[in-house]
Amino acid sequence: MDMKKYTDTIKNVLTEINSRYAKPSDDIQYQLIMDEKQHNYLLLTNGWLRGSRFYGILIHVELKEDGKVWLHDDNTDLVVVDWLLERGIPKKDIVLGWHTPSMREDTEFAVM
Repeated sequence: MDMKKYTDTIKNVLTEINSRYAKPSDDIQYQLIMDEKQHNYLLLTNGWLRGSRFYGILIHVELKEDGKVWLHDDNTDLVVVDWLLERGIPKKDIVLGWHTPSMREDTEFAVM
């Protein structure tokens, strides 16, 4: 496992998704947040839509010190895990963080 490679892959995936799919409007902004010190990478929506607050996490990926890539949240229809796999991060190093540990055991991905 190469931390720099994984970091670069995560950053590239989120940057590509942000530039291709997150089209800013006057009301909704997309914010790509990259905390390289803590290894947390987020794509957020922030703004107002028809008079209602529109804010939330679209994607949250964290690279842990043990080299596991935690996909904490993917509220898109893009299947971000497939993007990570296509770019060389193996299933054994990806944790689907929204599943309980017992559910993760039934997948081909990392449990913890």
